[in-house]
Amino acid sequence: MTNHDFWMSISDIINEGFTSEGLAKLDDYAEQFSTGKILYKRFSPSEQLGCVKGGTIHVIASLLAGAEVGTDQLTAPEGSFKREQQLGKIQEARIEFWAKAGEHVVLKSRAGSFRIFPDDESNTIDAPRDLMKELRNALTEVKEAMAGKRKLQSADSLLDEL
Repeated sequence: MTNHDFWMSISDIINEGFTSEGLAKLDDYAEQFSTGKILYKRFSPSEQLGCVKGGTIHVIASLLAGAEVGTDQLTAPEGSFKREQQLGKIQEARIEFWAKAGEHVVLKSRAGSFRIFPDDESNTIDAPRDLMKELRNALTEVKEAMAGKRKLQSADSLLDEL
């Protein structure tokens, strides 16, 4: 596979919406990249080493960010800071879309590691009042269990459900 073919393949995966086949192909590319079987001209040797040290997820996020962006998507003048911002937003959207396709993403930087994952909003508490309500409900459950009015689920039965 030529360098051009590889980057076209990455663009196809992005444009097709991260299908299961595309996700499998990204995992395969990351494995080949991590083992040194394939090298990409867009990354310097130190960038490639940094990607590998960051793990598979970092390699894939770097490949997605490194894929070309169509000139029709960038409207700011070439070389301008605004154009760099536009490029950054597109790269961010790609990684977010990949995360929404079912992958969690851990980005590592000097400031620390950050996990991005699909959120189904089932565990989201939107307002401080909701948090207080959740805490009150939990406290009520504990008080009822202590008074013998409620039977709590055992750890074994919880594990059986999983």
